[in-house]
Amino acid sequence: MVFEYGFTAITYQLSKYGKKAPHHVHGLCNLSDCCSSLQHLITFMLGPNQNSRPVHPLNGSDVRRSPVNLTQQACHYINLSIAPGTQRTYHAGQTRYLLFCRMYGMNPYPLTQRSTILFMTHLATSSLTYGTLKVYLAAIIRAHIETGFTSSIRDDLLLHFTMQGIKRHHGVPNRIKLPITIALMRMLKNTVANHPTICNHDKAMLWSAFTLAFFGFLRVSEFVAPVSTTFDPQRTLLTADITCNTDLVIALKVSKTDPFRRGCNIIIAPSQSSVCAVQAYQAYKALHSSVAHLPAFQFSKRTFLTRQAVSNHIQDLTRASMPDVNRYTTHSFRSGAATTAANAISRTG
Repeated sequence: MVFEYGFTAITYQLSKYGKKAPHHVHGLCNLSDCCSSLQHLITFMLGPNQNSRPVHPLNGSDVRRSPVNLTQQACHYINLSIAPGTQRTYHAGQTRYLLFCRMYGMNPYPLTQRSTILFMTHLATSSLTYGTLKVYLAAIIRAHIETGFTSSIRDDLLLHFTMQGIKRHHGVPNRIKLPITIALMRMLKNTVANHPTICNHDKAMLWSAFTLAFFGFLRVSEFVAPVSTTFDPQRTLLTADITCNTDLVIALKVSKTDPFRRGCNIIIAPSQSSVCAVQAYQAYKALHSSVAHLPAFQFSKRTFLTRQAVSNHIQDLTRASMPDVNRYTTHSFRSGAATTAANAISRTG
């Protein structure tokens, strides 16, 4: 398994111990590079006893795991502490920080008051939002800790004053996202059905994905692939994960609130109305020759439905019929389902 954990720590330790640091800071290019870099990290973490051999469970009563195995497992657990999307965002921030330090001849780690404040100031002069700055700050603090330094720069008062000044100067956009309620779902169904440029297969696929997200209260990451051509079978919703008989049963392998991947089943019953997730999925399946081990939602050209594709289609489909189109996002299905349910409960007392 390729451990993304410790990339920045590996880069720093390689330079610290006189090894040649990677020329490219965009990530480890292949498995052998990653294993080699991970070994440097393991050597650093284990100290002088890194050559100790593992004791096989069958060799006597002293059942112990080797420090190397434990370090690899620790890296794995630490890597799982944040979601894949957050890992990618953190990696972008850490990479940008390394490039910044290289540009100005600074030592990236350990973080110092000066290097951190100057990096935040550098980002503030670009087009990044204050929210992105906070995420990138968290990213380099995490890398600082992964590198082996325990003191945190987070509580530095001058850094706090700098961030507050950036916030006051640039402001924080107040973008309130709107829910797609059941009434808007009915409008959206007609818009999808009458769209002049979307083929029948893709209309059925999009409508099935929309109704699944709505009635399942799903986050977008729970029913789309990360990119249009590749996917992680351990995380992506596959055709095999959806069973459609009387009810629609969705087997979620992982979600934002399930970091340990225990998984859960979501059961959606027929709604007996014009907006029905069961009917929508059956209509999609009738037009799509699905493969069990591939993502559940695919376009007619065999590319996978992604977060960006959902967002683009929401914008396209709501532009003509809904005001404030930019305030409808991929999260609007989940929030709209919650709003619809709350209204129904209030009506029934």
